[in-house]
Amino acid sequence: MSWIVSLRIILGLLSVIYLPGFALTFVLWKKNEIDFITRSALALLFSLVFVPLVAFYLNYLTGTKITPLVSGSIIVSMTACFMLFGFLRNRKT
Repeated sequence: MSWIVSLRIILGLLSVIYLPGFALTFVLWKKNEIDFITRSALALLFSLVFVPLVAFYLNYLTGTKITPLVSGSIIVSMTACFMLFGFLRNRKT
């Protein structure tokens, strides 16, 4: 296996299993309320729960098939929304 394939697998797993939950933890808790280890554990848990639930729920509502393109767009949009809400919640006023 070449290094490009390995890098692609690592980045793909990181973007699916960790980043959506990590962004969600910034929505639920302020920046310094919980430590990094707790935030990372919750990020893993939230990603493993919310990504499939959102994909299946949108499949049920719209009736579209779950394809890699649809799954990727769901993950990217969900992570972007969580990052935006987390930024708005944690900004200094």
